[in-house]
Amino acid sequence: RHYVELGKKDGICLLDRQVMGLGYFQGPVILTNLPPSHPVVQEEIFGPVMVVFQVPTIHEAFTLANDSPFALTGGIYSRSPANLQLARELFEVGNLYINRPITGSLVGRQPFGGHRLSGIGKKAGGQGYLEQFMVEKIITEIPSVGDLLLPHKTHLRASALFSVGSSCPQNSATYQNEMLDLRRCGSIPKTHNKTSHLDVIKP
Repeated sequence: RHYVELGKKDGICLLDRQVMGLGYFQGPVILTNLPPSHPVVQEEIFGPVMVVFQVPTIHEAFTLANDSPFALTGGIYSRSPANLQLARELFEVGNLYINRPITGSLVGRQPFGGHRLSGIGKKAGGQGYLEQFMVEKIITEIPSVGDLLLPHKTHLRASALFSVGSSCPQNSATYQNEMLDLRRCGSIPKTHNKTSHLDVIKP
């Protein structure tokens, strides 16, 4: 509701339909006469709020629509084949709907997943997998809780391994592989004494 009041304050409200009954419900809202940089335009609102712009040309419409960090879904209605082709070429959205409602993507058949800050990137196939690498992003692996508490190939992990050595017999493949890794990185010497691990682990 904050965005609705902000839009009314700075622009013109064409529609604000109230929803009667119990609960926290927001009816459809249509706003206009807001600058493209306005928070109601630039931020992603999870509610039935629409801002209407009038532009002289279709090229300016696509420029305005693309000037947003969010690009989940877009749609166009037109009788002009040229304008529809422009939409295919210029409209930068996760899913583009042409002369049909902008909902109803089929899971497993369309590369739906959003674009830019909307969604999680392309999924479900096609050239969309390659297109997502055209947008600059940082990708990192999320470590497990165990990795955070006991980082791999560290003195702490080596110490913990000795401490709980009874659960990992020395003659097991897991134990031997772990020891080999730890020796390679210098966490423990080539010879060790399981019962006195605090003496053999480097400080």
